[in-house]
Amino acid sequence: MSLILDNLFGDIFTKTNNSRSHDLFRFDEDLFQPIQKVAKKAISKPTEPKSLAGRIAQAANIKGFDEASALAAHKAATNVFVSSNHIKLDKTSLSLLDLSSAYVIHTHDQEIGFGGFNIVKHATLVEKQKGEWNVTKVAMRKPHTDGSALTYSEGLALLKEIDSKCLDKPLYVFTPDGKKSEYTLSPLAIGDMESAPHEYLLKITRDVAQGLADLHEHDLIHRDVKPANVLVYGDSAKLSDLDDVMVPDGKVHPHIGTVGYIAPEVLRSKVEENNDVFSIQTKASDAFALGVILMDVSHQLINAELGNDYYASCMKDEKSDTKNGYQVMSSMTEDSIFLEMKSPEVVQELRAMGKKLVSSDPDARPPVSEAAMLLNKLCQ
Repeated sequence: MSLILDNLFGDIFTKTNNSRSHDLFRFDEDLFQPIQKVAKKAISKPTEPKSLAGRIAQAANIKGFDEASALAAHKAATNVFVSSNHIKLDKTSLSLLDLSSAYVIHTHDQEIGFGGFNIVKHATLVEKQKGEWNVTKVAMRKPHTDGSALTYSEGLALLKEIDSKCLDKPLYVFTPDGKKSEYTLSPLAIGDMESAPHEYLLKITRDVAQGLADLHEHDLIHRDVKPANVLVYGDSAKLSDLDDVMVPDGKVHPHIGTVGYIAPEVLRSKVEENNDVFSIQTKASDAFALGVILMDVSHQLINAELGNDYYASCMKDEKSDTKNGYQVMSSMTEDSIFLEMKSPEVVQELRAMGKKLVSSDPDARPPVSEAAMLLNKLCQ
């Protein structure tokens, strides 16, 4: 076992030899023993990265792992960061967040999401809280492309005065040595709104509306409200993708948005300049996107109660409007569906608010705070 462990740690010594002595860990019992325990726990995993960081990360992902050993191993891992805040080992990297209280381990191939501006990966955060070291699974987002209006730290600066449990504010923003762009760490969600079970949809929608209302209260707009940007934690949720929030000023800015959730006045304002697209976005255009979500949720709640077959038969003659992110439903179809539902009041109020929010006239849309108040009432 000793020979195997020496080989496991060989790569970390090789990659740190230029700036650190070969006896980096000194192999004294108090320091080496916790790492040895972690490695032994994970030694039977043949696909695991052969590095110290990989061993710690894998051990933290093994059910029933020796938590005390994994937590103790951070003492050895942080010794790596003598002159750098980041080191790459095989397919695993360690990045120092705070010299005395936090670092993150991320395995390069653990991708969990990909968008037009960022990549999201699993990561393991080792953090000191109230004098105790804790291991937490988190989501790590690699930065936006050059098309982003703000860097993560700039976006976070705009959010610092907002105290909201419904916004996905990063736990950490950091730039690994050798990188030009910023990374963020956020709590790891179980999914997004697109995959949420119908029994949680109303509470999730409430949290979306409240998060957006909290932004608007501080004179900020989101600009890309949609189910994929809503992180779900059981029956609660957080509005995410906050690095492009901005103060609305009535001027054109780089266009951001998703087809189906973009307000008509935003589409009319679009201009192209040097192959880039710009548009004017406002609180009212955010409200439109929320309205699309409300309308879509109402359809999902109807479908869940009455069943796919009945819902499909009701909707077969309805015309689909590809400009909207939701299925249009005539008042006649609505009335027939409400008669079949045991308690249609929730869906009726949800659709009534949704229709106001998706009005083609931005001045006719109510403030998002009204939608948040309604949803809070419907969830009680």
